[in-house]
Formats: sequence, structure tokens, C-alpha cells
Amino acid sequence: MSHEEFVWYHVNKHAPLFRSLPEVKIYVRRYLQYHLPEEISKKTALSEYDGITEIWFDDLESVYKLFAADAYKRIILTDQEKFMDLCESVVEISK
Repeated sequence: MSHEEFVWYHVNKHAPLFRSLPEVKIYVRRYLQYHLPEEISKKTALSEYDGITEIWFDDLESVYKLFAADAYKRIILTDQEKFMDLCESVVEISK
């Protein structure tokens, strides 16, 4: 999948799917995506990733509840496998 195809899928397919989950509406306070334009990424080597997703929660318990939800595992993780290399993905939690 090209960088352009990844960005299109991430924005137009994955994000609406993620936002449609009832659990997301309960636990997520903000959902943001960042994509460095490919021409900048290639010239500067600023990032080895095609995109970054930032998800805001009120507390750590909400993080656990979302990621443990059956719908999240069944729908979102399955969708991520279509366009992401999950073994190379990084998850960071901060306060």
C-alpha cells in the first residue's frame, strides 16, 4: 500500500469506522490523525511512520475499557490489519 493509499484509507474508512463505535462515543474525548506529506517525509526522513493517531481519554480506566471492548477487537483491530503493520506500530500512553 502506498503512502497516499494509506492516508486515504486511514482518513476515509478507518476514522469513520472507529468513530461509529458506541464505546468510542462513551470513552474517547478526542480523536486526531496526523499525516506528514510524503514529499516532505521522503526528503527529510522526519518519520518512519505514515501516520499518527492521537486519542484522548479522561482516565486510564477508559483506555482499558475501550481496548477490551468486543466491538473494538472485532471491528477496529480487524480493520487495522487491512492497512497497518501492527507489529511495527507503537502505542504510547501519557498524561
